[in-house]
Amino acid sequence: MKFFYLLLLLFCFIAPSFSQSFNESIGIRGGNISGITYKKMIDEEIGIEAIASFDLRLVSDNILIDEYYLQFNSRLDGLYEFHKPFEQHPEWSLHYGFGGGVQVIRSAFQKVNALSGLGIIGVSYAFENYPFIISINNLSRLSLGLDYTVFRFSDAAFTFRYVLK
Repeated sequence: MKFFYLLLLLFCFIAPSFSQSFNESIGIRGGNISGITYKKMIDEEIGIEAIASFDLRLVSDNILIDEYYLQFNSRLDGLYEFHKPFEQHPEWSLHYGFGGGVQVIRSAFQKVNALSGLGIIGVSYAFENYPFIISINNLSRLSLGLDYTVFRFSDAAFTFRYVLK
């Protein structure tokens, strides 16, 4: 753990001055669907993002019956995003976009492979002198598979990214 804090301090104080624009970043997305995220900017206002997430849940098929089982979910999502910096505060930006993904669900009673359509909207803050970006966003998902349809309107998340270049 001490090594992690030392590495974080190294990035904060030795890193050169960063501007608001970046080409690549990697980070952690924390929310209902948590995972690892990678973003590459195609130009100053358009980026592509990949999110890989895995979770293990305790679920029940029936509210009236007190029986639970473990369910493993994995997702790989790709998003095409538009970034619009605020005029008065260029370190802040609005991002929104669309994309798709694949989802795999495995449990004792359910085996599902699904395709998903995605929509995202959020705000980001890029630190001017440090290689970090934080953002809050909402990811909506429509997942379709054989005998499986799920629409999730809200998956709010907090993302912390390190700027690679």
